[in-house]
Parts: sequence; structure tokens; C-alpha cells
Amino acid sequence: MASTFLIRRAQVQVPDTCAWCETIQDVNWYCNDCLEVLCDRCKEIHKRANRTKNDDVVPIKEANKQDEAVLLEVCKTHRGKTCDLYCSDCDIAMCAMCLTGKHKQHTFKNIEEEIGAQKQNMQDQLKILKSKLDHFDDNLSKRHEVSKSFKESVDVVRQTVQTQRLKLKAEVDSIADSVLVELSALVEEEEKIYQHDCKSHEQTIKEIKQL
Repeated sequence: MASTFLIRRAQVQVPDTCAWCETIQDVNWYCNDCLEVLCDRCKEIHKRANRTKNDDVVPIKEANKQDEAVLLEVCKTHRGKTCDLYCSDCDIAMCAMCLTGKHKQHTFKNIEEEIGAQKQNMQDQLKILKSKLDHFDDNLSKRHEVSKSFKESVDVVRQTVQTQRLKLKAEVDSIADSVLVELSALVEEEEKIYQHDCKSHEQTIKEIKQL
């Protein structure tokens, strides 16, 4: 995977060495046309020179806020040189002098070309991720619907069971009450017959005793 330093926007860490004199003092300016950082003294020279006097030189903080500005790194090996080439073999940015050195036999390309390729690759990856996200969102939505439908069905069955239970309970209570009433009537009838039989037998016993 290509190194992440190639595209640097917004909160980019600007090199702290002047591209012209290599000083680290008062490096406060950036030329959007040359893609170089400048110290206060070189900025004045830059604005007076015929070739660069019309360049767009802005404070570094303002350059950082330019959405489409790409700030090239300053080569760590060759001070003052910007890394405007990309070594595909080593996966790093380099300057033209690096190319004639240890990267001489390596495959290289213009840094802007590599940035464009990386941007396209990231856009392609984002499309793939969005497609996967949409797929998972769709599956999750369907799963929510299945769960909701299942719970609604269970609620319907539960309500039906409750209704049937109350209905059956009422029927059982009604049957039980009828049986209890009938039993009470039988007991009452038995009591009447018992009293009649006892009275009849007592009368017979009394008459026998009188003989």
C-alpha cells in the first residue's frame, strides 16, 4: 500500500526548512505556484524576482486551509529539494537527486501521478465499502422486520391463549356451580327421606314397646 504522506491537506505538517536558503528561522510562507516553503527573507526575494514576483505566496497557515493544495515534503537527504518523485519499489517519495543515487535502478513516477492513482484507489475502496455497508444495512433492516413480525405473531397467539383461558375458566366454573347446586339438592332430598324413614321407624318401635 502506498505511503500515506503523499496527499496532505488541511492539518498538514509543513516542512520547517526554507526551500531556498535551508534556514529553519522564520519559515512562515508558502508559494502555491512553486509548492515551496519560504522564510521571511527569501519570501521578499521571491516576490521581487521577475520569474516569481507574481506567484501566489501566502502565510503557511492559510496554505494549510486550501482544500486542493498538495504540500510536497522536503527531502530529508537533500535539504531544500522537494520530493516530487515517487519510488514504487521503496514506496516512498523522493527528490530528483535521490533518483540518481540509491534509487537509480528503481521504478519511479511523478508524485502527482501517484497521488492521482492513490486518490482513485481510495475512491474505489470507498465504493466497495459503501456497497458492503448498504448490503449489511439492508440485511440488518430485514432482520429487524423479521424480529418485529415474530414478536407481533407471538403477541397475537398470547392474546388468543389468554382469551381462551378465560373462556374455558368461565365454562368450567359454570359446570362446577351446576354440579354443586345439584349435589346440594340431592343432599337436601336425602335429608327429607332420612327424616321420614327415621320417624316411621321410631313410630313402629314405640308401638312394639307398648305391646
